[in-house]
Amino acid sequence: MKRAAAILALCLSAAACRNPAPEVRPAPLPPHPDPAAELQGRYAWLSEFGHNDRRTQEIIDQLQFDSLSLERSECYGTCPVYHVVLRRDLSATYHGERHVERIGAWHAGVSLGAYGRLSYLIERLDVMAMDSSYAFPVTDMPTATLRIWPRGGARRKVISDYGGAGPPELWAVIKTIDGIVADMQWTRSRPAP
Repeated sequence: MKRAAAILALCLSAAACRNPAPEVRPAPLPPHPDPAAELQGRYAWLSEFGHNDRRTQEIIDQLQFDSLSLERSECYGTCPVYHVVLRRDLSATYHGERHVERIGAWHAGVSLGAYGRLSYLIERLDVMAMDSSYAFPVTDMPTATLRIWPRGGARRKVISDYGGAGPPELWAVIKTIDGIVADMQWTRSRPAP
């Protein structure tokens, strides 16, 4: 009897090995959108060469920020003091006060590529989620104030960075604006009559 039970158990286990039960797998989860990939997709035009007027306007219409500005305040030394505004319509204004090459009011055009790269950087580095103020507990330091106006009249973001206390991502955006301003062809604005 024992021998028959052992043979039966061996036969059943051998049959189970030849015909295993089907594997049950859970249904796959829906893919999560990759924010970096979505952002890169929206800015893929930065890799295109040349745009006709229609394509340029489509790109401008899709940009996420109406304007971006940087204001640098004075310190007790020779810190540059100026205010610049870059706009989604690709215009720019600059007002230099002290310790800068251009004093007074100036205007220029900003390139679509420069404005787009700056916009991409602001989104990629999540600048809109940063704190509104960073400061070192010392005196005699300049303040850089970044203002961002999102498209469509959403609430603007203002970040004050006293003495360069902000995170490296904020530093990168501020330095990028400085670089864009330095490369632009500025024309002195005539004073209003």
